[in-house]
Amino acid sequence: MVIQFLSVAAGGAAGACVRYALALLFPFVPGQWPIASFTANILGCAIMGALFYLIQQAHLPLSVKPLLLAGFLGAMTTFSSFALEAWLLLQHNAHLLALAYLAVSVVACVCAIALGFAAAGTAMRLMG
Repeated sequence: MVIQFLSVAAGGAAGACVRYALALLFPFVPGQWPIASFTANILGCAIMGALFYLIQQAHLPLSVKPLLLAGFLGAMTTFSSFALEAWLLLQHNAHLLALAYLAVSVVACVCAIALGFAAAGTAMRLMG
């Protein structure tokens, strides 16, 4: 059990660093599309889909779940920042942008999961 918690912590540290780097590269500007959170969430969902496929098909051991899914992707993706940024867009009277951000983010994240899952499946079939 201690190993699993350490695994989550290690993955979380790496994921948080990726998320922070995105925030530095693309700082949030009130009234503009939140690029960093959007990118982190879409990329995280694509990776989640691929990893879920690989774990489900026994190409990766279940032991990677704490490290990669709960740790790395849990820290890299960010629902709280997504919600805060949508709220801030509303506060800056960017109502249509806020609604678009909410809708596009949810749909794009679900599509990214499906794309990651399909890409992993295709890659595994091509590799033999």
